[in-house]
Parts: sequence; structure tokens; C-alpha cells
Amino acid sequence: MTWLKVSDRFYSQPVLTALGLEVVGLHVVAMNYCADQLTDGHLTEADVEYMRNLYRLPTAAPLIDKLLSAGRWQRTTTGYEIVGFLDDQPSRQKVMANREATRRRVAAFRNAVTADSDVTPLPPARTRAQTGRVTTKTPKHGAGNQDHATQPAVQQPSTKATAASKKISARDDDDKYSRAAARAAAARLAANARRDLLRRARLHELARRPVKGLLHVVPGA
Repeated sequence: MTWLKVSDRFYSQPVLTALGLEVVGLHVVAMNYCADQLTDGHLTEADVEYMRNLYRLPTAAPLIDKLLSAGRWQRTTTGYEIVGFLDDQPSRQKVMANREATRRRVAAFRNAVTADSDVTPLPPARTRAQTGRVTTKTPKHGAGNQDHATQPAVQQPSTKATAASKKISARDDDDKYSRAAARAAAARLAANARRDLLRRARLHELARRPVKGLLHVVPGA
């Protein structure tokens, strides 16, 4: 989208005030149409007829005659030309070049953001076999073992107590690993979130950054 640049003293120009509000209105609408359609200030008869129908004017001929007499418009082989239009407005060629430059810059930035947006995956959970813990069974001493029968009785923890102790130890190890993994995962998520915020801020800054040669609205012309 382009913007029509009009001076803030446009309304008080003697040559325009002498033409009357209706004539000036057609002149401004015609300039706006040329800026929108990138015609470089040229109007065909069909363009003038379109504007006349748009504003429900009975006829545009008397208004155009006044603009021609005042030197604001001039006749061409295809219709009319707004005199001095390109003095204040950018040409079609310049507008298209600026649009292409903006398109390429935004595309390059988006490609860079996409390439840098990979999220670090969480490590897979370790299994009991990967922890290196080995569970052993307490050998049962049969009643027919003579050596065991002759040795003095040594108080040994029961099988249930040993199993319970091992379960508690394994659970503690798992809890420690789970807490460490959770802290590492939280740190990675926080880092990814900060990186994402920075990317969004850069994209927002790029979108708002004025591009050299872009058109800006200036009240009046």
C-alpha cells in the first residue's frame, strides 16, 4: 500500500481556493487514485468515469475544464495527466523496487529465524539396567548343609528386610536422577523460551523499522 503525500498548506493555495471545493475534491481524489494504482499521475477517460460514478457526480466535464484551465491537469493521448504529480509522489518503478527489497529482507529474516528455532530435545529416561545397579539374591542355606550347621549362628538380616532396603536405595537413586533431570529440563526450556522471545522481538523490530524509500503519510500537498 502506498500513501499520498500532500502538503499541510495544500488547502490554502490560492490557485486551489479559486477553483472551489468540488473541483479541489476531484483533484485530490484523482491524485489518490494515481498513487494507489501506480499510474505516475496519468488518468484515462475510464478512470475519470469511475471516479465520477463513485462519487455520484452528474458530470465531471466542468470540473475537469477548470483543472485544465488552472494548469493542474493537462490532456494526453489517453486522457489526462496531473501536472507535477511525480514532484511529490514516488514513481511506480521506485515503489515496486522498495516492495521487492522489503520482501527479500523479510524472507531472509524469516529463513534465519526458522533455521535457528530447533528446540533441544530432552534426554531419554535411564532404565534400571543403565544405572549399573545389580540385584543379588541372598543364597538359601539348606537344612542338609553340614558346614553351615557346624558354624556358629551369625545374625543375618532377613530376606524381606534386605529386599526392602534395596528398594529404598533404588528409589532414592531414581528420585535423585529424576530431580536432576527435571532441573536440567527446566533450564533448557527456560533457555529456549528466552531465545524465542528474542526472536519475536527481532521480528517485531524488523516489521516496525522504516525502510529507506518507503512512503509515509504527510498531511496536505
